[in-house]
Amino acid sequence: MGVVKDTIIIGSLFVTVPLIWWSWTSETMNPAKPEPSAEEQMESGARYACRYFIEPRLRNPDSADWGAMGDHSYASWPASADVGSGRVTVNPRFRAENGFGGMTISDWHCEVQKDRDDWVLVSLTEH
Repeated sequence: MGVVKDTIIIGSLFVTVPLIWWSWTSETMNPAKPEPSAEEQMESGARYACRYFIEPRLRNPDSADWGAMGDHSYASWPASADVGSGRVTVNPRFRAENGFGGMTISDWHCEVQKDRDDWVLVSLTEH
């Protein structure tokens, strides 16, 4: 009986210790990501809205490289939100085809206003 009892104890250690280690490392190696703030959520929505408003103004919208200034897409465009008023300013910068077929960098200034579930264009200018 002594050999069986020792085998059971050692066997349970081989199961228990790795489970405890896995449980501890999975929590410490992958901490929960914080929820985006109201301002970050507004900025994200405004970036997408500005892209939506810019697209029809381009000569060839399909040529637009929305992440021209790095490996990120339009999500990296600088934005500033005023949560109280619902107004967001975005400064898009991307590459798109010009009238001669060449790719050029476009800089824009876009202001949008949150109106319930929709975004309303306040101003849009190309620099």
